[in-house]
Amino acid sequence: MKEETKEITKSDQCKNCENRGQGGELLQCSQCSSVSYCSKKCQVSHWRSKHRKGCARLQSEAEMELGTPMMTTNKELYIDQKDWNITYRFAPPNGLKADERFWIKVQSNDMNCKIMICDKSQTCCFLLPPDQNGHRELVEKVSHQKTFLGGKSYFKAKFNEKGRAIVYLHTSTALKW
Repeated sequence: MKEETKEITKSDQCKNCENRGQGGELLQCSQCSSVSYCSKKCQVSHWRSKHRKGCARLQSEAEMELGTPMMTTNKELYIDQKDWNITYRFAPPNGLKADERFWIKVQSNDMNCKIMICDKSQTCCFLLPPDQNGHRELVEKVSHQKTFLGGKSYFKAKFNEKGRAIVYLHTSTALKW
């Protein structure tokens, strides 16, 4: 299986040659998102020599299944911006199937508050209360991404065949869409 690169992220150094890459941006393994490379050549070389053996293991170790989201009676959450509302939907974003990965934005103020989670299209949007699986881990990751007006971070996620939300905690980034 040939490894593909779909995203470019900032990372420490190339896993193959230990260079930083051009402008500090490195290619990231699209399967496990755990290793980065300065070039396609380094990625292919490392895949063949080492990474192929551990990629699936790294991917499964990094998955966290989220608990049950908070539901509301009116199904809508109104944000502070004028005429902007988000409808709750605990399902893959429109057009995506089970096990297809996508980026989510996670916003949190502190450990005692619910977490707002949504994709870029806002067709997947829900709140995760403090007593649910994954809440503490997400808040801890978000707290390391200091941004203007509170804490937020972006993560890769998917919905599995059973309809459960899976987040890849190690993909936490301040990336903006």
